[in-house]
Amino acid sequence: MVGVIAADTSKTGKVGFVGGMDIPLISKFECGYAQGVKYGSDGKAEVFANMTGTTPAAWNDPVKGGELAKSQNRSRRRHRLRRSRRDRSGRAEGCRRRRQVRHRR
Repeated sequence: MVGVIAADTSKTGKVGFVGGMDIPLISKFECGYAQGVKYGSDGKAEVFANMTGTTPAAWNDPVKGGELAKSQNRSRRRHRLRRSRRDRSGRAEGCRRRRQVRHRR
């Protein structure tokens, strides 16, 4: 559902996914998101995915999450799905700096 919403609201036809540790569960989230994007855009939108790492340290890396979000912003990927708890603060900060989303507290 989130992928469909991202596709419907994307002005560029490009959306991003930033996951935490590269594990099968998070890969499944990525796959579902990508399928929703394809469905919501009639196959026209692109999904660009990044993971913050491959070790458990990836869950606690807000700097890496922020760098990935900034990289996706520079590439005009406006909508991102995050799948980690602790690295989200870096992604939210990167987005806040670009004034694209508000951080919910």
